[in-house]
Amino acid sequence: MATFNLTVPNRKLAPLANGDKTIKNSQVETFVSTGISSLKKQYSSIVDEVASNSNVPKELLYSMILVLSNGQNNTQFKSVDKLVRKGLFSLSNKTSKAILSREVATKRLSEAEKSYLSKHDPVIASYLGEKGTKATNKHWSSDFTTGEYHISDTVNPFDLMKPEVSIQLGAIWLGQMWDKISEYTRKPEDKVIIAMALPYGMLNQNGVLNVNNPYVSGNGWVKGLFNVNFSDPENIQKIPAPSSATASSNIINPNGGSVTEALKIIFAPNGTLDLLTR
Repeated sequence: MATFNLTVPNRKLAPLANGDKTIKNSQVETFVSTGISSLKKQYSSIVDEVASNSNVPKELLYSMILVLSNGQNNTQFKSVDKLVRKGLFSLSNKTSKAILSREVATKRLSEAEKSYLSKHDPVIASYLGEKGTKATNKHWSSDFTTGEYHISDTVNPFDLMKPEVSIQLGAIWLGQMWDKISEYTRKPEDKVIIAMALPYGMLNQNGVLNVNNPYVSGNGWVKGLFNVNFSDPENIQKIPAPSSATASSNIINPNGGSVTEALKIIFAPNGTLDLLTR
């Protein structure tokens, strides 16, 4: 299972300061400080329990929630990959089921995670229960066997607007992505965030998206680039850019924006990990 070793902040990056804009087009330092404060006030008990269930740092959970959803429990929106996303982790029904079926099939799902999800969503309880005659989209084994491509984004949906559900599924996804990328590098954190935040599928080096080629239910642009530290100034601009400041082509955040800015928000001095680990 994942071992999280984080050295923060990255002092090669300029400190966050008001005057710069964020993925939400607001003052960046205020966005981070007020966003983290609001998340802790609303969801600290959930984040604490989920972090314990999945053995992931709560600081990373808060950080991902802020850059993926602006810290808001968003109603459904459609990202550039055509998936219908919602909630605090901007998950879709398709990605959620792919993440969960993979976790069970690879014997990673803990009893704490299973109990927590089943308690908070009866659809997930059934999805993780006895198979019986349940077909694709209704049981983890059917979805894992038939493959991620065949999972529907609308049929038999999970309750992704429920914070307990979205944060727990997000934590499971974070652990999967961390472990997978850690097979190739000792410094996986920036690549993990990029793969989770870029749209579902595979962006080629020209920025063209192939939605039929996902990577651990995320984006595979980082494949072959595992030894690059994208949180350093000389590399952070290499991440595919959106077509405009408010486009959603670069990040699954409902307000659009940039994964480059998301990395700065997380890793820079005065960023989320800096504030949360002081």
